[in-house]
Amino acid sequence: SSFVDVSHPSGEGGASLFSSILNMANTIMGTGLLALPRCISLAGLVPGLLLIVLSALINVGTNVFLSDAAAVGGHPASFNKLAVAAGGPALALVTDAAVVANALGAGISYAIVAADGLTLGMPLLLGAASPGHQAWVLVVAAIITPLSLLRSLDALRLTSLLAVLILGGISGLVLLYALPASGPAADLDPCPADETASPVSCPPGEVRLFTSPAGVLAALPTLVMAYGCQMSTPTLWNEMERPTRPRMLALYASALGTAMLLYLLVGGLGYATFGDAVAENILKSYPATLAVGAARLGLALVVIFSFPIQALALRQSAASIASELRACGGAGRRRAPARAVRQSPLPEPAPAAPEGLFELSPHLATPTAGFVLVATALAAAGVQIGIVVDVAGSLGASTVSIISPAIIYARTFPHDRFVPLAHCAVALGLLVMVTGLAGVLNPTQ
Repeated sequence: SSFVDVSHPSGEGGASLFSSILNMANTIMGTGLLALPRCISLAGLVPGLLLIVLSALINVGTNVFLSDAAAVGGHPASFNKLAVAAGGPALALVTDAAVVANALGAGISYAIVAADGLTLGMPLLLGAASPGHQAWVLVVAAIITPLSLLRSLDALRLTSLLAVLILGGISGLVLLYALPASGPAADLDPCPADETASPVSCPPGEVRLFTSPAGVLAALPTLVMAYGCQMSTPTLWNEMERPTRPRMLALYASALGTAMLLYLLVGGLGYATFGDAVAENILKSYPATLAVGAARLGLALVVIFSFPIQALALRQSAASIASELRACGGAGRRRAPARAVRQSPLPEPAPAAPEGLFELSPHLATPTAGFVLVATALAAAGVQIGIVVDVAGSLGASTVSIISPAIIYARTFPHDRFVPLAHCAVALGLLVMVTGLAGVLNPTQ
């Protein structure tokens, strides 16, 4: 096997652990990384950093819920299959709809951010002759279309590696701007005394260790959902070489642990640099320099490389919904909820036979193409649908990341000692959903 040759698995008979870590980390991190300083300003520095750590642990738990249930259900795993076994077609339909809503909202946002980032960032490299917004939308579409049609997550390992490296570089820039002026970053002044300074964040605001319970509650949805990757977990389990429980735990600890460290760095230092004056996107707080412009361009590449992961999750759930609707329209079929006892060690799925690099089956390629078309068309038109995307994200993300995995686990292992934790996770997911929707529909509070 070769890591560089994406036409073959990265491991012996499946995706390697390293490839899986990269793809999960790319699923987790993205534009949300840059919103964390503002979230910490709502909660206060101490509660904000604590929530980042606690949220990582919660999301490790819900990922374990899914892979444990997948081991019972066998290969191949999917959200639909796990939900049908645990709660019947109704739970499966709700879960798949949540995956589609979450992926659609994220994908549309990614396409808009990518096109805007290239439009604003490329003139730094190309000068005044840089093409306009519409041309960059076409460039984005040309890149994301073939990537979105790749058959496996493992085939996205190189773009995921680049995305993680870029996010690491942006985090390093935040660190350099936070260092004392007399240190190695003496030339990097976050609020220089010239026209390059950000009018949004300069002069910096107050840094508060604590705010109020209402502030913590307002920050809760973003901080808990910052680790959302569960929509890819069944696929990662399917593709991974020897997906035993210890190896899956290593995957979660590595991917979510990396994200947590970058979140603590960017969130904590970004807020410490600008205080309550920090912008919703931390890059907008920094001066208009070449380094910051390069970071904005890098962010555009990150969302381009993250888009195909959303497309893969969306097409699988869209195909499952279509299949369920066809079944309901026909004679129908009843599938009883399953109950299981934990198996140890987890069984290993049989590796799938190679079927080509691209997914061209009509039932999967069609929703993929539709997803790309809708996202890029909205990016080209400049349509403002932010509230629609945010509502879909609040409903979908909390369902996919917390509520459905917890229900699946509790119904699959009804007598397990961790079922009370699953029940608590469902309650937390509902709280996150309600507070997230309240923040979207009434942002002034």
